[in-house]
Amino acid sequence: MKPLYATLALLVALLPGTLAAQDATPPPNPLIYDDLAMHFQAPDGWYSAGQQKIDLKDLGDDPVPVAAWYTRSGDRPVKMIMDMQHFESSLDAFESAVEQHIRDATADGVIRSKEHIALKNGMPAYFIGVVSGSGFDTTKSYVVAWVDGQRGVQIIVTAQVGFIDADTAKKWMSNVTAVRYPVDRE
Repeated sequence: MKPLYATLALLVALLPGTLAAQDATPPPNPLIYDDLAMHFQAPDGWYSAGQQKIDLKDLGDDPVPVAAWYTRSGDRPVKMIMDMQHFESSLDAFESAVEQHIRDATADGVIRSKEHIALKNGMPAYFIGVVSGSGFDTTKSYVVAWVDGQRGVQIIVTAQVGFIDADTAKKWMSNVTAVRYPVDRE
């Protein structure tokens, strides 16, 4: 009987998905961005274009991309970028800063809409709609922006006009929660 047990033990050890393999840490989900004050998950069907973690002390007054994802709507690309910057003022002041950044970044960007919203966990935020470009190069962007006491954070979805609308953008950016940045935990 002992050779049978030895053979079974060897077979179990060689099978994929055995207990030994279950101890391995799964790779991080590329659709998720987490830090001390927020959690965001891009929708299924999106692909990561990369992420970087930036220490709070290294953030400046200009937005810095920390994560990006992409997908397609029909035959057109859609991109989503998360930016952060140092910001210790109010949400309304950050919304004004976001609008100014839009004006500076696009010579023809027009703020079409803005509204107060709440993130998934109730954190106050703004939802801003922007149109820029002309003709076949016209794009729509939607921004969800909030402050966490130390940073201003924005998630921006951009696609050609006709391939994105406000409701779809809100849905894509809806899986975000944020809290006050815990500066004592750095």
